[in-house]
Amino acid sequence: MFITAELGYRGTPRALANYVRILSPDHDIAIWGYCEGGDTANCLAKEGYSVYCGEKDAKMAFSFEPDIVNIHRAGFYIARETEILSKFKQMGAKCIETNVFGRVDWSVEKLIDVSLQISKWDLYRWNAWKGKYRVPGVYVPYPVDTSRYFRASLQSINELRQHWLSEVGKSKKDMAFVLGRIGKTNWKFLERPLRVALEAHPDLIFVHVGDYGDKALPDSIRFHPRVCVQSKMLTSDALSLFYSACDAMVSMSGNGESFGYVNAEAMACETPVIALSTPFRDNAQLEMVANVGGVVIGSPDQLTMAIEKVRQGKFNGYACRQSIVDRYSFLSVRERLLHVISCCTNPNASKATEELGKRNFLTLHIDRKAIFRALKQTGSGTISLCFLRMFHSPLGCRMLNFIKRHRNLLRFGV
Repeated sequence: MFITAELGYRGTPRALANYVRILSPDHDIAIWGYCEGGDTANCLAKEGYSVYCGEKDAKMAFSFEPDIVNIHRAGFYIARETEILSKFKQMGAKCIETNVFGRVDWSVEKLIDVSLQISKWDLYRWNAWKGKYRVPGVYVPYPVDTSRYFRASLQSINELRQHWLSEVGKSKKDMAFVLGRIGKTNWKFLERPLRVALEAHPDLIFVHVGDYGDKALPDSIRFHPRVCVQSKMLTSDALSLFYSACDAMVSMSGNGESFGYVNAEAMACETPVIALSTPFRDNAQLEMVANVGGVVIGSPDQLTMAIEKVRQGKFNGYACRQSIVDRYSFLSVRERLLHVISCCTNPNASKATEELGKRNFLTLHIDRKAIFRALKQTGSGTISLCFLRMFHSPLGCRMLNFIKRHRNLLRFGV
């Protein structure tokens, strides 16, 4: 059984749906969004899977009596998740956590058999944080359906680009560099750098796709003559065409990415990515994008420079796509998932999962010094790196969990 809080449009439900599609040929599967359903729930139901939504379906979810439970969660303490895992554990199920943000939750230490970390960055930090936490951690990235995300036809690309040109009042003969963005955007980070980039590049067109249309955009961006706003896209065909028609995608927020589906899908469509490195939180941009799939910048102010680098045409579209196929395709991730499941169902399961965690961590060759060298290259200062060392410690993680669990008390000064 696969469990997550909600089965809507965002990355976590989409990743869960891909897990389902990977494992469905060999397993009897049910899905439960314990808070609510949504777009992903509807999609999986149409594909013929058993989907339960909200507390109203809790009784049916528990009556499924799974041998293995895979819960996709942020990693922070959530009382309802601990309660759900405890109940399934009492029924004899093996519990596998897919940890979205690489956090350590001591409340589930005796309930989780294996914790799957979706990036090497997360696994590094999770191991630094966990201290005496005994659950083994394994690197299993999110799967990307590379059969659905690929370069669109030239005719379709040209038609969409001409539509964008007409929206900003340019003729079909005009040349343009299209910068795309999908999802929630922290405009505190992007507004000023984007305005500077639009001024520096007179042929730059920015196309934003968000859940709320143009309502979240600041006025300086919303009313800019070279900014287009598109509504939310639900199908892989529409997304593939969007990625393909853009000259680059920008990924810039305060939270960073623990994986980054938009980045991976754009690269699968042979479009380079400009990503902001955010070392204090989640930074899978460094390992995913690197120098093959685009440019990783250390400051939002470097956006104009990154656009200039992309415009120089040094990024190979085929290499971009191949890096995603090699690391995140269904075939690659399926092998890892099946290996984890076989270890959990092994008669000597506890020993097998412990060995799995040790072996997986050692074969990644995660070098703490190499990570800090990479962060320095993005422009992170010495003070930032010192703070990061404290942040990536068992004490730092316990402080985060304490704040998460007692934020209401702290807010009122009790």
